[in-house]
Amino acid sequence: MKITSIFYSIDGEVNSTGGAGVLTTFIRFAGCNLRCWKSTGGCDTTYSYDVSKATEMTVKEVLIEVVKNFPCQRVTITGGEPGTQMEALVELTKALTDLGYRVSIETNGSIDVIPMKEAGASIVMDYKSPSTEMESLMKLSNVIELDGEDWIKFVIADEKDYLNAVKIIGACETEARIAFSPKYGTDMAKQVVEWIKRDKLVEAVVQLQLHKVIWPEKAMSAKTGDEV
Repeated sequence: MKITSIFYSIDGEVNSTGGAGVLTTFIRFAGCNLRCWKSTGGCDTTYSYDVSKATEMTVKEVLIEVVKNFPCQRVTITGGEPGTQMEALVELTKALTDLGYRVSIETNGSIDVIPMKEAGASIVMDYKSPSTEMESLMKLSNVIELDGEDWIKFVIADEKDYLNAVKIIGACETEARIAFSPKYGTDMAKQVVEWIKRDKLVEAVVQLQLHKVIWPEKAMSAKTGDEV
């Protein structure tokens, strides 16, 4: 598989294996099938797009690095988009869960989540809002497939994004937990809180990117791959 990085830090976002702020080992897969916010600055992990700069690793090599170097029994597989390497992703997830690791996969909503769940992972799935310019590629069937161990996360850049998220939540029956994530670099956080209070979304979570709050200087250069 093509791997951009393996590192150890807190998970700054909602995490189905423990919640924001917990220590986890990250495995960042290279390559992504989406190009979010392409006309307005782009994704904050564009360094993961280029598979030619990634490291080719076998499942065994990844397992050795994780087990040898990091003490945590939680693993977050992220990207890029891990689902673009589905066969390797499923094999790695099964191997990790067989070793007793709790695995969370961060995925972008455009690729079938069923193989990821069948491999033993919990899912944190972005549903791409209108501002990302990628909403047309979302698989609504994924929303239905997720359960109470999983999260659906909506990144909110403006009111249109929020209203669209509310529409999706209302239209699709899902057991997944719901998170609203104000887009980093905007002033939407207070407004999102007021909106969910108004709409009585009492089970929803407002989630800031905690790692960017702790290390803002690195967040500003996130596209370079300066992992935190």
